[in-house]
Amino acid sequence: MDVDPAANVVVSNAAGSSVVVPVRHGLPVKKTAHPGIVFGKTDFRGILKAAYVRLTIVNRENPAKIYYFYVGRKDNQNLLPWGKGEVIEPGYFFLQLPAGKYEVTAIAIPVSSTVAEEAVALDMEVSMDKVFYLGTLELDGIKERAKFGGVPLVKPGFEYTLIVNDDFEAAWKDFEHLLPRHDVPLAKKLFVVK
Repeated sequence: MDVDPAANVVVSNAAGSSVVVPVRHGLPVKKTAHPGIVFGKTDFRGILKAAYVRLTIVNRENPAKIYYFYVGRKDNQNLLPWGKGEVIEPGYFFLQLPAGKYEVTAIAIPVSSTVAEEAVALDMEVSMDKVFYLGTLELDGIKERAKFGGVPLVKPGFEYTLIVNDDFEAAWKDFEHLLPRHDVPLAKKLFVVK
């Protein structure tokens, strides 16, 4: 079976920076002509204005396909958990993924020498026939907390609020020229908070 480069997450922002983040190198998937594209914006606040924020994205049709979407400041690139790649600043982004249904299942931030991770449930869809606008993902980290149980016994965590805003008109005006494909129509299909 061929290895599809679309099995990697390509994340870019309005400044044109991008990073390819594979979860497993050489993930065998069915080869496609073009990856699907979704775009939106991140707005991290409070303690989520950390060195980086990692969103875990899972393919709902094949949960073994897991992708990480990292957002962080370039001056903190040495803190990020991958060896090579560019860091993108928070703001507008687009993702290129194989067509399908996905769920953002977790958000994580660095805390001291470890990572604090919390569950989240956001559905999104990627299509080969349309570029979907996901909305502005507003995440506000309210406070740090300790979680008990498991290994290690005490884990860092945090409380947060999550809102998906529909800023379609402004987003399209600001970001249209940066999308890699203009041969498919644009449609609004916001993140769905479960």
